[in-house]
Order: sequence, then structure tokens, then C-alpha cells
Amino acid sequence: MGENIAQYTADPYVVSKITFPELGEHCYAVKVSPCGKFVACTFGNGVVRILDANTYEPLQRNKLGSPYDDLPSTCVKWGARTESGEYTLVSTSAAGVVFGWVWDGSSFAERVFRLPEDKNDTAALDFSPDGKHFVTGGSDRSIRVYSFDEKKVSQVMVKGVDAEGHSRVAHNNRIFSVRYVSPTAVVSGGWESPVQVWDLRTGRSERQVSGSQIGADSIEPIVGTTRFITASNRSTQQIQVFDYVTCREIEEDSLRLTAACGKTQLSGVRYCAHTKSIWVICLKPHTVMQVDYASGKVLGIVECKVPVMGLDVSDHHPGKVFIACMNEAVIVVEGRAQ
Repeated sequence: MGENIAQYTADPYVVSKITFPELGEHCYAVKVSPCGKFVACTFGNGVVRILDANTYEPLQRNKLGSPYDDLPSTCVKWGARTESGEYTLVSTSAAGVVFGWVWDGSSFAERVFRLPEDKNDTAALDFSPDGKHFVTGGSDRSIRVYSFDEKKVSQVMVKGVDAEGHSRVAHNNRIFSVRYVSPTAVVSGGWESPVQVWDLRTGRSERQVSGSQIGADSIEPIVGTTRFITASNRSTQQIQVFDYVTCREIEEDSLRLTAACGKTQLSGVRYCAHTKSIWVICLKPHTVMQVDYASGKVLGIVECKVPVMGLDVSDHHPGKVFIACMNEAVIVVEGRAQ
């Protein structure tokens, strides 16, 4: 284990804290690769770093380049493998720029595009299920759809339709979370704005879901279903579960999961299919909580001491969560063998 990795127990977990003192910046986002071998992390000075997902050793460090160095890299996601077997990634900058990367899996990552989003503070990003397209959202309240291979925007979605078919405004505030829920449907959420359900075939929001206050990357699809989970930055009704086809809330699930949170405000949620549990980011105090989805039982709580910026889970690492924190740290939490 490297000298920058400290390990301790926090019943019922083993916790590994990975620090990057040379960066001197907060970690904004973490994302496990689809193959489960790597973890990409973004930092407040623009650096994108790739770690080994098993040993946590650093493998690659990329800078965005002038004039984007020293500006936060807000998001990172993995795309599809290239025909030659290289890995693709996309990262975003608070300056309103999207960067595409191709990595050989060992030492060299090539930046293959830099696409400005004019007058936008890009805060949300997700890849399509096939890893060939991605969407972004941010302060200008638009959803942009990109083709990675073509290195350009394929459509910009802004408007929606109401039940009578009349045009309506979709987002009335900045977007903090955007997720694919199917190959042709995307959901997005913002602060004090209904969650929008976008149809990529029509290029507009066909339905919307009211009730959630999305202030971070707080929308999580439940893979294999038509349901998604939202986490809200408030002290009541923090967890809600919706069906994106009917746009109805699954109230029984919402009430059960919210009860486990008490009055804690939340800023993120991820669903682990292997353990059938959710991991949530709690704001006060700064903790990460694991809750059994079916029963609502709290399985464990990990104190992080500093604000948590994001988290991710992977089917390749059942029972494990990767956490991005302020003060240069990535924390990995894993269930302790009994």
C-alpha cells in the first residue's frame, strides 16, 4: 500500500483514505470505469487523475492546459472502448468547456477534443448506455447531446410540452444532475425546478416530475427498471423514487428510505445492485450512509470529517463505494468480512 494511502476500520467497514498532497485542491468527482479496473477523479485545479481501482495507486495525471488550469474540473465519466482497445473519457470544466480523452490504459492520455459551451458553467455529465454519446447540463439550463466520435453537439434541448401539447419552459434554474435512463431518454434536475424527462427522438421534455430539489449530482437510475431515485438538499422528503414513464412517485419506497435519513440533508445518491442498497451523501454532519433499499434499515455510516463532493459504485466492486472529498482526498469504503 502506498504511503499516500491510510487504512482504518469504521464498523462495519474498512476505510481507505487516499491523499494527493501535491495537488493542494479538492476532489470534485469520482467515476469507476465500466470494466471496473480504474477510477477517474477530478480536482479543483483542473487535474484529471486515474487510479488503479484495486490498489488505489495513481496511473495517469492530466492537466487541461491554459487557460483552464487552476479552474475546477467538475465532472468525469467513462465512455466506450475504441476499436483499438483504448479507453475514452469526458471531463468538464467550471469554465464551460468539455474535454474528451483517449487513454491507452498505461501511461499516455491524449486530449482529442476541447468543446466550449458558451456562457455555461457545466455542472452535470453522463454517457449513453452504449458509451458513444454523452449529455451535459449547467447554468444555462440547456441539455446538450454530443457524439464522442464526431466531437460535436448533435442537439440542444431547451423546451418541453405540457399535457395539451403546448410549448413550455423546461428548466427555470441551473441544472445540477443529468442521467440517461434508457438509450432514448434522459432525466435532468435542478434547484427549485421539476425533474425533466427528455425524449432524444423528439428533442424536448415530454414529461416532468415535481417535488425534488436537485442541488448536486443527485439523480440515480435503478438499472433494469423504469425507476429513478432523487436526493434533495432539505430536511424532509429527502429521498424520492419515481417512474420516468408514468412520472408517478413510488410513495412507499420514498417514505421508507426517507425515514432512514432522519432530518439529514442530502447531496448525492447511488444505488448498488449487488447489495440492493443505496449510498447517500449527508451534509450535516459530513457522512456517507448506506441504507438497505427493501427494508429502509441503515446498514452503516462513515464519518468523512470534510464535505463530500461526490461518490460512485460499481458492479465490479460489490459493497464498495468510492467517495470524492474536499482537502485532496478520495475515500474508499468497503464492507468488512465477517
